[in-house]
Amino acid sequence: MWPGTALPADVVVLDVDATIVIAHSEKEQATRTFKKTFGYHPLGVWCDNTGEFLAAKLRAGNAGSNTTADHLAVLKKAIAQVPAGHRKRLLVRADGAGASHGLLDWLTDLNTAPVHGRRGRSVQYSVGFAVTDAVRDAIALVPKSAWARALDADGDVREHADVVEVTELLPITLREAWPVGMRVIVRRNAARRRQASLAHLWHGAATQSGIAGTAWAAYQSVVEYVDHVAPVRDKSDAATARALRLLTTDEPARIKARAWTALAPA
Repeated sequence: MWPGTALPADVVVLDVDATIVIAHSEKEQATRTFKKTFGYHPLGVWCDNTGEFLAAKLRAGNAGSNTTADHLAVLKKAIAQVPAGHRKRLLVRADGAGASHGLLDWLTDLNTAPVHGRRGRSVQYSVGFAVTDAVRDAIALVPKSAWARALDADGDVREHADVVEVTELLPITLREAWPVGMRVIVRRNAARRRQASLAHLWHGAATQSGIAGTAWAAYQSVVEYVDHVAPVRDKSDAATARALRLLTTDEPARIKARAWTALAPA
């Protein structure tokens, strides 16, 4: 699969993510979480093709986000849930918590198709990757003509977004530190629409009446954008899709936490 191309129909996509479950009283394994709440930090796997919840691992609230052993345990259970006839081509997706050497080495070992051909299993992965100075330097070397239009998970063109591969532009020491065959693909987004929405929420939205233009309004505009405005895949029922994103992923909370850190001292 290449940047800007749609997934083949026979690929089973497994999404791995952690979430926070609040406990309102003392319970076994319930502890303080990284969100400064009290409860659990379970790790789950969903099948994107069908929307089914395949497996989960109940973890204490202070469990790490990128614990390799937990990712392996829950993925093994999830793959076992997929009917044998549909395990030939798998794509495992995770955010930056999945970018651990242990997990990617394991997934690479599962990918036996390059050696055994049709008798083997194709296992690919897509995980978040830290944007370091080396990655920024590689992006700066990409010619404008190399960028391709980004597609969403349904194969439709993603508005105002482009992708490009920068693997060969990275230092060889960085490439050799990761599994053979791993590719680094970056995406750029036109921020104008998002910036316009945030500016309106900050200065002119009725929901910010009385505090417009203040640091508190700036934080609230980020919260409102993430909860009620940010694009989602299911455009037919965007409200439900956003609610599910809040309930099943950590990303909205991380964005809000970064906004709070940036704006609280103001």
